[in-house]
This record gives sequence, structure tokens and C-alpha cells, in this order.
Amino acid sequence: MLRRASAVIAYGSAETVASLRSRSRRGIPFLGYGHRVSLGVVASEALSSADAGELAEAAARSVATFDQQGCVSPHLFYAERGGETSPERWAELVSEAMERLEREIPRGAVSPGEAAAIRQARGEAEFGELAGKGHRLFSSGQTTAWSVIYDPDVPFSPSCLNRLVRIKPIDSLDEVAALVAPLGELLQTVGVAASRPRLAKLAEQLGRLGASLIAPLASIPWPPPHWHHDGRPPLTDLVRWCDIE
Repeated sequence: MLRRASAVIAYGSAETVASLRSRSRRGIPFLGYGHRVSLGVVASEALSSADAGELAEAAARSVATFDQQGCVSPHLFYAERGGETSPERWAELVSEAMERLEREIPRGAVSPGEAAAIRQARGEAEFGELAGKGHRLFSSGQTTAWSVIYDPDVPFSPSCLNRLVRIKPIDSLDEVAALVAPLGELLQTVGVAASRPRLAKLAEQLGRLGASLIAPLASIPWPPPHWHHDGRPPLTDLVRWCDIE
């Protein structure tokens, strides 16, 4: 198949993409989409008493969709202090939405290893809470169906996926770019809830770092078909042009 294809589009791990690239014919268009990381950012002005619940629902649904297996799935949300709803309270609202969504769209099956990773992350959060470090764990209890961890440690930490998400409080949106800069080319989608001027400033910072989609929280899992996936045109790379002079 690879020897006969006039173009190849590959999704998967970096190893998978590299393997398919090495076995494809030279000179044909090859579009490889490897591992990417996404997240969300919520500004203080968006955490009003009127809007916080709706935002929590959107955040939870973006996590529940695809059970975080998609490259557009958020690993965590940075929530800015200073709004009418505190980041900790917002984490609780997200957990309530996760509970409702589990009844509407139950999570898929997980392997024993995946379940163990969820329990380990929960255990670390519980230890942080017992040690007075400010952590809080909201979860589905005896099952591993969903987990929301309020985590005051602001550096980016990837999720073990399968509906485990962290809410991390920050003092200012100006912190976000430095916090996600270590992701480098892995950064892809960032869901943002902020006023227009602050959104513009943050989008410019994130775009320079490598983000290829800045979207409202509700749109995180559903990029439009014409989006520039990983910063590339959606169809141009698949067309061979012939100029006539």
C-alpha cells in the first residue's frame, strides 16, 4: 500500500510516524501527525458567578470527549485567581459536571495499567491534601471513571488520561507562556476563556511557542475541518501544482 500511495497521512506516536515515513516512497507528500499536548486557560473575568458553571460544563465535556485520547484533549486547566469563583471552587464545579457526564456518556474500558496510573495520581493528590499542601481530590470514588485534582503546583504536568484532569491556580495569565514553554513543539490546542484583549495577548504568546489552535473551551475537542492542523494548511500539501505560462 505504501509503495503505491501517491500521498500518505499518518497519525500516531513519533515512532509510528517515523516508521511509516521511512517506508513511504520518496518524493510523495507525507503528512505526519505525532504526539501533541493540549490544555485550557481560564481568566479571572470568566470565572464570574454567572458563567463559572457553564465553563465547568464545557471543560468537563472537553475532557470526557474521546476520554482524553485525542491530541486536542486537555491535560489540565490553568485557572486565574481573583474572579468571583475561586480556582478551587471551579475545580469542584468541574467535578460535578464530570459526574453528570459519566451518566450521559460513560467512559470506555481501561487496562489494568491505566487504572493503576489513575489510582497512583489520586493517591499522590490525597497525600498532598493530608500534608497540607493545598491539594484536593474529587473523584468517582471506588471506580476510576473520572478524577479532578485541584493542584497548587503550577508547573505543567501531563495527565495519565482517561478522564483525569488537573486544575492549577495561577495569579496571572502572564504566567502561562512560561509554564507551557517546556512543551515546545508538542504544544497544540489551548482552550481559552478570557476577555478579548487578554485573549489576543495570550494567543500571540502561545502561537509563538507552537500552539496551532486557540479556541473556546466548548470547542476544544471539535476543531473545524479547515483548521491548520499542527500549523499546516489542510489541503495544500496534498496538491501537486502544474503552472502554465
